[in-house]
Amino acid sequence: MVMDPSIAPPWTLRPDPATLASTRRMCSRLLQQPDLFATAFQDNFRASAPGGMPPQPSTCEAAAQLAESVVGSIVHETDPDQLESFWTSTGGVRAAHLPSLDLITTVVRSLVRSVRDVLGDEWSSATGSEWAAMQLWIVPHLTTGAGYARAAGYGPPAPVETSTTAPPPDRTWPAAPDGPDPASRHDRKRRGGVRRDADGDAWVP
Repeated sequence: MVMDPSIAPPWTLRPDPATLASTRRMCSRLLQQPDLFATAFQDNFRASAPGGMPPQPSTCEAAAQLAESVVGSIVHETDPDQLESFWTSTGGVRAAHLPSLDLITTVVRSLVRSVRDVLGDEWSSATGSEWAAMQLWIVPHLTTGAGYARAAGYGPPAPVETSTTAPPPDRTWPAAPDGPDPASRHDRKRRGGVRRDADGDAWVP
């Protein structure tokens, strides 16, 4: 997918370096406890699903991959420019696989709540404020990137169509009509290899 790296949502404000450093440390904690993070994220994402309906497994998988991608980028990329570029390219492609782009906010919100769950008592109002700033920074870039990715042909898998047409009934052939077999013209019968007439006498053409 070709994208102009200079394009970025103009209304987003970057968090300050101290916030970036703090959230990077917290994301490192998540990577050190991948099973705990995965469980916390799935629980929070399912609980936050719009409409209260449990999301499909494919949606949960796409959401988890996007969350892991965001966490990994925060840990391994220190340059804010590169972070934004990643979120509007690779992150955007992952976000495009969600059935609705409105779920991007749900994914990032569930990620923040998972950080809170993993940190436990270490979570504070200060860390909550840091992640609120990060969420406002991340979501618009993912949404912008997902829009470009959708336009380039990326997206969720097409649903499998199932036919609602009832199968045709078993074909039944009508019973043979009463009367002589039409194959034995003139009511001729073959008995013991000898053709006979209706009276049973041998018949000679």
